[in-house]
Amino acid sequence: MAAKTDSAPRGPRILAAILKYLPLGIYAALIVLVFIHRKELTVDMLLNYTPSQPLLAFLFLMAAFAFKSVSVFLALHLLYATSALLFPPPLALFASTLGTFLTISIPYFIARRRGASYADKLKLDAHPFIQKIARTMSDAPLRFVLMIRFVGLFPCDLVSAYFGAKRTPYAAYALGSVIGFLPSIVGYTIMTATVDEPGSPAFLCAAGLIVGSTLCSLVIAYRLYREE
Repeated sequence: MAAKTDSAPRGPRILAAILKYLPLGIYAALIVLVFIHRKELTVDMLLNYTPSQPLLAFLFLMAAFAFKSVSVFLALHLLYATSALLFPPPLALFASTLGTFLTISIPYFIARRRGASYADKLKLDAHPFIQKIARTMSDAPLRFVLMIRFVGLFPCDLVSAYFGAKRTPYAAYALGSVIGFLPSIVGYTIMTATVDEPGSPAFLCAAGLIVGSTLCSLVIAYRLYREE
């Protein structure tokens, strides 16, 4: 009888384990699939899989942003460009901004649950650039996050996990992250929307925004390294 009593809960336990690890398994399978086809990941490919109905297209795009949060093989600028080809510029900007919130939030909350010990495994604290900014901006989390995002030396998902594990206040983290991504969101959206008019003021301004923000981030990184 004791054996029956011990074996009775096995069914619910197995089901609970399946439900717990199934999402991770699905994510892992998707990451492997994307890795295999990483050279084929283009805007055209994303458009081919996007539903034609606007609401479904919007939901598909949000799902792609969510998947980007756990995959280094899907570039954000591809999603920004896809958004610009699917929707008018105002809606594309909204979709890309909302999608960026999803992308930065999922790794943040996963790492936040794992705690400070997970931050040690990421080893970002040992990087001279992080140390330099932390010494000057540790009491200003919004500025700290904004600087890290704007300079862009580290993968998006790694940075998200780092700030989550450090338990950086979410409001400051999310706002600093999105502001840091704004030049890319606006630049790639407008450039893609006006790609048929490469000599137009809108296209040139968008291109200038991307190039200018990139050069500015390189100058900031160089100056910080030089001060070490």
